[in-house]
Amino acid sequence: MGKSMPPVEVRKMMYEKAVNRCVVAKGDTMKNMKLNRAAVRQVVTYCAIIAAQNLFDLDRDGVERWKAELIRRSEVYTLETNVYGALKARENLRKRTAPKMKEDFTLPVEKWPRKEWERVQLYERRGAGDLVARFFVEVMDDLGYTTEEIAAALKEIQGNFRQFLEWSKDGEYVAYYKMAQCYEQATGIEAAIDEEPGAKPIFGKEI
Repeated sequence: MGKSMPPVEVRKMMYEKAVNRCVVAKGDTMKNMKLNRAAVRQVVTYCAIIAAQNLFDLDRDGVERWKAELIRRSEVYTLETNVYGALKARENLRKRTAPKMKEDFTLPVEKWPRKEWERVQLYERRGAGDLVARFFVEVMDDLGYTTEEIAAALKEIQGNFRQFLEWSKDGEYVAYYKMAQCYEQATGIEAAIDEEPGAKPIFGKEI
């Protein structure tokens, strides 16, 4: 089981600080911060599906089922956020998934941030990655997978994301292209990476 979360008041303060301080980062805005979270969620979702296929040899129908279940879990979370607020929805998700996780999911980082805006960005990325990982845990639990299998899958996701970061050193487009290739090879399904027109690179330089 993972480590205990900070008190609600502390997490709220951390979130508000992240929002308030994010504007110092290379012209970063609230829009770019949301794009950062969305990009991480998308990449981690692909990492998760690839991990599931590699570990459990899913066929095409199986892949589509996992994708649909991940979307459904995301929609449930969004509904809870609208009804109870973000902090309560996050706490409910954690309570549902913590018993099935040997440790918390931590998104890998290429290098530890030194500047404040880099720390804020990492905080946002890891929060977004944790959400997708916990949706993934809910899906696996419903499908009857064991805690050990869930732990192995989460490690596989981390490894896939670490590889994505390595690819991003050659450019963000390169990383997305190689991720799409891996997804298609693993699942037989064409990958569609969404891009926001005019958005700055998030994971690496653009070439």
